[in-house]
Amino acid sequence: MKGINGIKYNGIERRRYPRLDVIASVNCSLVDREDTGELSISENISGGGICTIISEERVKANFLYLSILLPNCKERIYARGRIVWAKEIPVYFDTKLNYEVGLEFVDISEEDRQKISRYVENNLAR
Repeated sequence: MKGINGIKYNGIERRRYPRLDVIASVNCSLVDREDTGELSISENISGGGICTIISEERVKANFLYLSILLPNCKERIYARGRIVWAKEIPVYFDTKLNYEVGLEFVDISEEDRQKISRYVENNLAR
């Protein structure tokens, strides 16, 4: 599995849900105030959470509302995620998206979690 920073991880997978490297559209909104959101992309996703790229302003928040559109899917998935880790990354373009973050889904419908899990399983099998 290769991350955005190019480092390959070969350790033991300890996650509850299998994850898939996928570039999906993600809109990240602040929970604690009116916010139109920030459009971003994911690095990987699982039924338990997502890794995405966000701005410094959003890294300072503990929780974000997420609207996720997986490739070749018609319906968005909605969740509230808790930032569990963040790492500053180099900015290659004129963008304020300069943090790679891992978010754990803390509020997601079981139906949406199952959609993600099925998507991951179907695409890992290919």
